[in-house]
Amino acid sequence: MEAALRESEERFRKLAEASPDSIAVVANGKFIYANPKTLELLGLQSLDEIERITPMTLAPLGQRAEISELVERLGRGEQAGPFEIRTTSGPKNREYVFEASVSTTSINGMPATIFYSRDITERVELQAEVMKQDRLASVGMLAAGVAHELNNPLTSLALQTRSLLENAELFGLSESVCGELEQMDEAASRMRQIIGDLLFLARPAEKPQAHVDIAQILTSTIALLRAGSAHVPMDVEFDILPPVYGFPSKLGQVFLNVLRNAAQAVEGRPGGSISIRAERHDEFVEVAIRDNGPGMSAPHLERVATPFFSTKPQGMGLGLWISRSLMNDQGGALELASTEGEGTTVTIRIPQRASVSTRRGVDASTLFAGFGR
Repeated sequence: MEAALRESEERFRKLAEASPDSIAVVANGKFIYANPKTLELLGLQSLDEIERITPMTLAPLGQRAEISELVERLGRGEQAGPFEIRTTSGPKNREYVFEASVSTTSINGMPATIFYSRDITERVELQAEVMKQDRLASVGMLAAGVAHELNNPLTSLALQTRSLLENAELFGLSESVCGELEQMDEAASRMRQIIGDLLFLARPAEKPQAHVDIAQILTSTIALLRAGSAHVPMDVEFDILPPVYGFPSKLGQVFLNVLRNAAQAVEGRPGGSISIRAERHDEFVEVAIRDNGPGMSAPHLERVATPFFSTKPQGMGLGLWISRSLMNDQGGALELASTEGEGTTVTIRIPQRASVSTRRGVDASTLFAGFGR
C-alpha cells in the first residue's frame, strides 16, 4: 500500500509539474506544494521561498473575503464553481485575469486545499477586442445609412449657399447677409468632413498598391495646407527619398490629417511652428512631423488615437484613428510622442516593400478634406 501510495503521489507530481496551469496546495494556512508554473507567476525560484508566504496575502484585497468564504463552503461539503481573479503586476501595472477553482483533499490525514488557476488574460482581451469590433461594425452600418441620407440634401444646401455668395452683388445682398452665408458655407464644409469620417467605418478595401513618390505627396499636401486657413511657419527637410509602396490618396490623407492637427495646435501661439523631416532607412521611409504646441498629458496621449476621443471641443475623435488604420493597412506605422507644454511629434513609417491589406479600408480620395485629432 505504501508503494502504491508513493507511485500515486509521484504520478500526481509529474502531472502537476507538467501542467501549464498554476497548481498549489495549502494546509494549515501554509503552502506545502506549488508546481513550477505557480513559482513562475510569483517570480520565485524554489518551493522554500513560497513556504514563507501566507497564501491569502497573494489574493487581491477586494476578493479575500470571497475566497475565504469559498474555502469554508468547500470544507462543509458544498459545491463551488470556478471564479475570476483580477490582479495587477509588473512595471506598467498591467492587469492579469485568472480563472481559478478550489477543491479540498486530505494529505497524511490532514485537510488541505488545492488551488488551480489559469491565465486567461489574452482570452479576455481578445473577447473585448471582438466586442469592440462588433460595436464599430454596427456603428459603421448606422453611420453609412445616416451619411447617405444626409449627403444629398447637404450637397444641395452647399451648392445653393455658394451660388448666393458668388452672385451676392447681382442679388443685392447686404454685407451682413453675406457674412451669414459664409458661416453657412463653413458649417456645410464641416458637416461634409464629419460625414466623410463616418463613411470610413463602412468603406470597402481600396485597389492594390503601387510605387509612389513620398516627397511629391508631402510637397502637395504642404501646399494644400498653406493654401487653406493655416499660416504657420514650417521647417521642411527631405532626404533623397526612394519610391515606396502605398496608396497615394491614403498617404496624402494621413499627411494632411497630421499636418492639420499640428497647425491647429500652434496657430495663434507666439513662436508656433512645425518641423517636417523625411529620411530613408533600409526598409522604410520615416516622416516625422513635430509641433511646439501645448502637447498632451500622458492619459490623453494613450487615448488620442482611439475612436471618438478628441482633445478639441468640436473634434469628432476619428482623425488619428483613421490615419493609424490607413498606415496599418499599408504595413506601416503611425506613432505619437508628446509632452505637455512642449509639443507633439507624429512619426510615420512607410515600408519600401509591398504589403497586403487584410482589413476594411477607405477610399481616401473622398475624405481628403482631413479630420481633427
